[in-house]
Amino acid sequence: NMKRLMSDEKIIQAFSILKSCGIQVNSFNILGFIGETPQTILKTVKLNALVSPAIVFNAYFYPFPGTQAYNLARGKKYRIDEDVGSFFEKPVVRLDTIKQGQLIFFYKYFYFLMRLYGFLGKRFGAESKAVKAFDKIITSKFFPYFIFNLLHFGKDDVLAILRRHPFLYVF
Repeated sequence: NMKRLMSDEKIIQAFSILKSCGIQVNSFNILGFIGETPQTILKTVKLNALVSPAIVFNAYFYPFPGTQAYNLARGKKYRIDEDVGSFFEKPVVRLDTIKQGQLIFFYKYFYFLMRLYGFLGKRFGAESKAVKAFDKIITSKFFPYFIFNLLHFGKDDVLAILRRHPFLYVF
């Protein structure tokens, strides 16, 4: 729980008001916070699908030393990878509530899932059997997250490799 000081309803209302005034509204989502599960990420995906931001920014939770979040992660004995160069690169904290591959999958496919849930919600209803069935599939321990993660190899992945292995730069 990130101690967010606003409800989903307030967020939906704020997006609606700003859009009605012609203001472009974006969202910034942090994935992998302490206690995060596939279900809580899907809740965030669905909220984004509902408000339909113009641009979606995602980052992995990155607890900086000396912060309450860092102390909380240390207190729960979570492994914190402090060698990560950016909170866009890979998960920093190893959680016991979501597998690393699942977290990476939801990060990489967030925008796709947001659009898919937006479509399913409009076509069948947000609480329809189709949406609930897809929820079960996408959060199943048998879902092949690793295959999708291998298939999605983008610019961020290349940059992360080059940061770790600078000798790969070609001049």
